[in-house]
Amino acid sequence: VIRLLDELELQELNGFGGKLGEHLVSKHNIQFVGNLRKYSVTELMEMVPNGGSFTARENTAKWIYNASRGICHEIVESRLLS
Repeated sequence: VIRLLDELELQELNGFGGKLGEHLVSKHNIQFVGNLRKYSVTELMEMVPNGGSFTARENTAKWIYNASRGICHEIVESRLLS
């Protein structure tokens, strides 16, 4: 998983295709998901766009930290094919 994330363009990962991904690419020159792993949660909080509360920025930073390591705590839901 780590090797896949190292080479995956940031905006290709679910959750980074919109404003957050655009911000990280344009303002912080983060091209690949693996580039995010060198940052701590505290450093990522400073990289998250302003506009939310401290708690929202902290939660976003923790999510980025985990996503860059292939960690996801969301429940997998099955879908029926039509």
